[in-house]
Amino acid sequence: MQRRDVLEAIRPLRDNLPEVAVTRLKKLLAGSNIKGAALGPVRLLLAEALVRAGKAEEGLTAVSLPETRDLPEAAYWRGVAFAQLQRYAEAEKALAAVPPESRYAVETVFTRASVLAALGQTTAALELLHPLTQVKNADTALRAKLWAGELMLAARRPAAEIAPLLPAQVQGRHAAAFRYLTARLAFAGGDVKAAADQFTALASGGRGISPALQQAAALGLARSLQALGKPAEALGTIEKLIGQTPAPAPPVLLAAFNAFEQMNVPPGAEAENFLKIWAKSENPAIRILAQLATAAAQEAAGRPADALAACQGIAKGAAESELLPWVLLREAKLSLQLGNRPAVAALAARLKPLASSPAIKAWAAWLEGTAGFDEQKFAAAAKQFSEAAKESTTPEAQAAAAYNAALAELQAGHVDPQAPLALLDGLGSQASIVAGAEFHLEHSLYMAAAGQPGAEDGLLAFVEALPDHPRRFEALVALAELALHATPAKPGEIQRRIADAAAAAKDASSLETVAWLKVIAAEKTLAPDEYASEASAFLTAWPQSARRAPLRMRLGEMYFRRQLFPGARQQFEKLEKDDPLHPLAGAALFWAGKSALLTLQGKSSDDDAIKLWERVFERGGPLKLEARLQVARLKQRRNDYSGALELLADIMKSKPPPDANTRRQVLCIRGEILIAQNASSDSVAQGLASFDQLVNDPQMPLAWRQEAMVLKGTSLEQLKRNDEALEAWYSVLSEPPAEGADDYWYHRAGEKALRMLEARQKYTEAIGIAGKMARTPGARGMAAAERVNQLALKYGIWLEMKTK
Repeated sequence: MQRRDVLEAIRPLRDNLPEVAVTRLKKLLAGSNIKGAALGPVRLLLAEALVRAGKAEEGLTAVSLPETRDLPEAAYWRGVAFAQLQRYAEAEKALAAVPPESRYAVETVFTRASVLAALGQTTAALELLHPLTQVKNADTALRAKLWAGELMLAARRPAAEIAPLLPAQVQGRHAAAFRYLTARLAFAGGDVKAAADQFTALASGGRGISPALQQAAALGLARSLQALGKPAEALGTIEKLIGQTPAPAPPVLLAAFNAFEQMNVPPGAEAENFLKIWAKSENPAIRILAQLATAAAQEAAGRPADALAACQGIAKGAAESELLPWVLLREAKLSLQLGNRPAVAALAARLKPLASSPAIKAWAAWLEGTAGFDEQKFAAAAKQFSEAAKESTTPEAQAAAAYNAALAELQAGHVDPQAPLALLDGLGSQASIVAGAEFHLEHSLYMAAAGQPGAEDGLLAFVEALPDHPRRFEALVALAELALHATPAKPGEIQRRIADAAAAAKDASSLETVAWLKVIAAEKTLAPDEYASEASAFLTAWPQSARRAPLRMRLGEMYFRRQLFPGARQQFEKLEKDDPLHPLAGAALFWAGKSALLTLQGKSSDDDAIKLWERVFERGGPLKLEARLQVARLKQRRNDYSGALELLADIMKSKPPPDANTRRQVLCIRGEILIAQNASSDSVAQGLASFDQLVNDPQMPLAWRQEAMVLKGTSLEQLKRNDEALEAWYSVLSEPPAEGADDYWYHRAGEKALRMLEARQKYTEAIGIAGKMARTPGARGMAAAERVNQLALKYGIWLEMKTK
């Protein structure tokens, strides 16, 4: 086999003729002796051609052969094949395995975004697309923005939220897609007339408008005409779309017939004539969908039994059709309407293995949930309805599924079905109003917990309408908590709400809750000493309360902020002693060490802090290495350099290794100690190397690298190597931080360089350094600009440059 034979076989791929490439590649593979390592790449090219030609099943087989499946590009074509077959979960798994260096990396992102959207994971799809909207390649960025806009529209995001993400106008090959998106935005934003005008232009075709886009525009035009009160024109547009030659693809036909059914209510004579013609079409998809639309017309005319019989007949003739799930779904809905529950359960079981799209999956789950609810298997029903809500692609279907999930969860004993209620709260239909009434208290409590507006009104309505309800105390506590979290705080309102709750408290648990509310109120509205008194009273009255550890932590933090370190230490140590297994115990012991150190009682304070931090280290947990680092810092301040270095080495050897922040601190402290020792030239070199590890690490954030360079300069200054110190600080000033970023170490370097230059009487150079600092935004930059003028006046230097 010659390389030119392969190139000739795949040449049609470049001309977008994959069908020709399939024929050539099959001939090449059949008539040559391709073996070994050369066989895989050629079979992969065949797989690509098959997938691009729409022969996904055959392409999937080719890309899954032993000689192709492990090739670098195989994962991409496997994912595309799965996506074409609507096996979206498998497609996502395959595409996630495409390496980032693949030549299909960008296309992988777009394909994955489509797959995730098909799986109902719109947020994940948008997050995946976002980096592409920021790339330098203008074509890719624009394409990503257009896709993001389409996904956001499909997720029913407000048009006002989407429009600012898009450019004002687009020229070139994406112009038509941009026009289509803006038409959809106009429709979603309520400007139906503008949408209809844009859809009309796109549906007419023209340069750059693909058949698929032209068909999508026709659907948009039909919906716009319907919204404008022109049903006959809308129906005519759909009829024209369905009658195109060649016929649209099955997904387009399905959307067109769905629109046709919605518009053909009540059924019209003209529509009936078209249905009779389409029912005899040579195109099997049109034929099946026309028969389904006829059944829908029978249902709309009040003859559901006739419609069901028709669907049962259609199902027998559509056994091999990709539209069979939709036929079974229609049959199941009609069976449900007619009360035939056993038939619904049987159809759900038959439909589930056929479900590939999220919409079918949602309906299959809905039907299973209905059957389970009828059998009083409430937990199973709740799970199925929740799955239906997750998979549903329209707010209406999502609301219905969420309502049933909430009802099933309530019947199963779950009184707070948060997710279904949150969804129901955003709907305004009569059904959602009824559901809201059913779950009024639970919904209000959910909103209160989430801090959402309207919670107070709902809770007040509940306690006023149902004064004897057994959960009235729970509602009163929620009202008190809302008052406690209100901004600005209203002490009178807080006390009134707590008093209402106290009046309704009947048992020990309720009385403890009221006492806890008083503690929180004292913390929010009273002086620190009064808060401490209220907290101490609570701890005395309820010594075994589960709230004692959090309360001691809050008390300790309050004392620490007020620099009452002995009191802070007492609370932190008491927490760890009384509740050693509490999640806060390790943090309390750590801050007890901080408090002990800051009592400033000389060596005894240091020793106490070390003992406490060593106990934190022995406990393990997330503060283990930070505690060891604090001991190392303390030993450094006490000039116990060997002890500090030993601890730092232990930290670096720990398993798992320290995080980046801890590693940075270790290297900085190590560098300072080795240089401060100045024991030998080798020691100094090692110290400088510690700083350089951070400075030269591109993974380190800029502020961290600048901190290391400032500390390196300070150490060089201690060694009397002032020129090198100045160079280190100057290098920091060569890389100003971005706006909004941490600029502390940048200005710290500038201050040190200024001081050294002034000491050397290099005043002009000092002003230049101050000018660099002044170019940074923010308060420090403004202060540096003033410093420029002060230095110029002080040293009599004429300024001819701008500092901002």
